[in-house]
Amino acid sequence: MADLLIAGSSLEEHYDHLRQLFKRLQEHGIVINPSKNVFGVSSLDFVGHHVDASGITLFTDKVKAVTDFPPADTLRKLREFIGLVNFYKRFIPNCAIIIQPLADLLRTNLENMLANLTDIQLQAFSNVKASIAQSTLLNHLNPIAQLCQMVDASDVAVCGVLQQSVGDN
Repeated sequence: MADLLIAGSSLEEHYDHLRQLFKRLQEHGIVINPSKNVFGVSSLDFVGHHVDASGITLFTDKVKAVTDFPPADTLRKLREFIGLVNFYKRFIPNCAIIIQPLADLLRTNLENMLANLTDIQLQAFSNVKASIAQSTLLNHLNPIAQLCQMVDASDVAVCGVLQQSVGDN
């Protein structure tokens, strides 16, 4: 079974959600290992992210892994870099556009092109690293705030973002 994250806006609501979960697990004959569970915490590390009441942030060591990554000189290293960035792309505004010069290299499948990266490709490496280094908190959804969907498309990327304005933010 995958990891489960159960939350509530209050301790009582959290306990209610847990009761519902345990009831459903029992109905389906699913047994959990108590030693692999953490209950009633206000923050935790979950699937490569730090989650708390404020929102979701990146692990510092994961940011460092991206910012310290040298320009790829093999297709394997390029795929590794792009995979690492794609895992955190929701923290990087316009990620698809920023990384496009590097993604184009994967389509060529020519290893020798990586030995002589163009200025545009090197700049893409730098821009992605700078963007992830400046990544900020992703807030949790506020159920009473108005939602706004923004979509955009170009010749190289399609993007959709669901966002909210809460107070002055």
